[in-house]
Formats: sequence, C-alpha cells, structure tokens
Amino acid sequence: LWMFGAVMMVYVGVEIGVGGGAQPYLERTTELSPSAAALATSGFWMALTASRLLIAVIGGRMTSALVLTLSIGIAAFSGVLLAISTGGVALSVTAILLAGFGFGPVYPTIIVVLTTLFPHAPGKAASVGTVMGGIGGGLIPWVQGILLERASPDASVMWVGGGMIIMLGLWLFVRRASHSYARARDREQVAAA
Repeated sequence: LWMFGAVMMVYVGVEIGVGGGAQPYLERTTELSPSAAALATSGFWMALTASRLLIAVIGGRMTSALVLTLSIGIAAFSGVLLAISTGGVALSVTAILLAGFGFGPVYPTIIVVLTTLFPHAPGKAASVGTVMGGIGGGLIPWVQGILLERASPDASVMWVGGGMIIMLGLWLFVRRASHSYARARDREQVAAA
C-alpha cells in the first residue's frame, strides 16, 4: 500500500510540475510568446484529458497493470525528451504534450488497482494513495520552482524528468511486489475456504 503511495506521490508531483511549470519554462528557454507558451500548457491538459477518454474506451481490453506500465513508460520517455529539449520549441512542446498523454490514465488506474488489491479496506487504500499524491503535489513543484528561480530552467526540467524516470522505476518495483502480494492473498483465501 505504501509503495503504491510512493508511486502516487511522485506521479502527482511531476504531473503538477509539468502542468504548472511548462509555461515559464517555455518562455525562458524558447522564443515562444507568453500566449503561445500558455497554449502549449493547455495542450498538456488537453492531452491528459484525451488519454483519459481513450483509456475509458479501450481500457477494458487491457489489464490495469498494462495500462499503468504503458502510461508511466510514455511519461518517463517524455521526461527524457523534456530534459534534452531545452531551447528547442518543437521538442519541448512535443515532450510536454506526450507527458500529458502519458499521465492521463495514471491516477484513475492506480485508484482502481488499490481498491482491487485491498478489497478488505478499499477506502483506506484509496485514501493513502490520495494523501501521498497530495504530499507529492505540494513538494515536487515547490522544489521545481526553486530550481527554476535560483538555479536554471535546465535544473528545473531535469528535476521533473528525473521524477518521471523514478516514477517508472517505482512502478516496476511495485508491480512485481503487488503480484506477489495478490498471489499470497489468494492462497490464504483458498486455504481458509
């Protein structure tokens, strides 16, 4: 449960970091006007929304674990693109849009996985995930802003890109551990019956 919370903490933090930090990042590192940078930021949120709609339509054909692996993998790839894109309009905007697309299914799918994996306490599981997400949403963008103001746009975007890669590593670890937990829980239920 706490490992899923860690994934949720990093996810919410980097999602808010990209969504909130894209405009100042683009304004400082590219020739985009404030309105064009704002449009790219809006594109992030539209891509996030579009991917949530898409997964609602096709998600029933995939396992939740596969949805999360693909989504978090796309987000991690976008983090690498973002980290190497400083100064490049096309690559920076592409990375931001791709991040939104990757992030879309993550939150709702983690909540589904948590409530399924912990059927004896689904409210507690969802609450822990949500609280951990709130902690990440408060801390990660705050550090990102400090880096943007006091260090450089590169340091700021490396922080967020690194978070996306860490999120992927955490998820892959949690995925393996949750499979072991589910198998052990199922064996206990069979033995009890």
